[in-house]
Amino acid sequence: YSSLSIFYVMWPFIIQARLHHSPAFFGRCAGIIGCAWLAGNLLIKLFSIKQWKLQIKQAIGILMLVCVLAYALYPRLSLLQCYMGFLIFFITVNACIFPTMFAYCLNKSRDIAGTVSAVTGAGFWFFGGIASMLASQVNIHVTRNIFHVYSCLTLLMLIAYLFYVPKDSAIRSE
Repeated sequence: YSSLSIFYVMWPFIIQARLHHSPAFFGRCAGIIGCAWLAGNLLIKLFSIKQWKLQIKQAIGILMLVCVLAYALYPRLSLLQCYMGFLIFFITVNACIFPTMFAYCLNKSRDIAGTVSAVTGAGFWFFGGIASMLASQVNIHVTRNIFHVYSCLTLLMLIAYLFYVPKDSAIRSE
């Protein structure tokens, strides 16, 4: 979820100050990113994998590949193409991870699902706020810095997956 928070903190400045486009252009970019988030949620529902841990591993692997491709391709593409292409893929894959992890949290404690939903949602907002605060300190005039932010976010997801997700966990279905 932090990927969206970072987008909404950094992108207005990138679009207007660095790329010299209008605020309306940023609105269109935000709409495209919203569609990417929706597409990720629809993809995860369409290609539902029963082994959710495998699904998360694959998504994190794709995110790492997207980050490597962004570093490799940004000198060859226009800045806007590189940013938007990178973000569309990044946000779409993140939207595949988000509902899976949220469902995992809710399924672990069905009896108190409302409380778990509130705590999990507060955690998403809290860590999204911290990510936004840190992203606001990044110098947007250096392209690699922007990719560094998303690469660090991907590494944090990998670390969280490796150390947080229990080895014997499974989502119960009824």
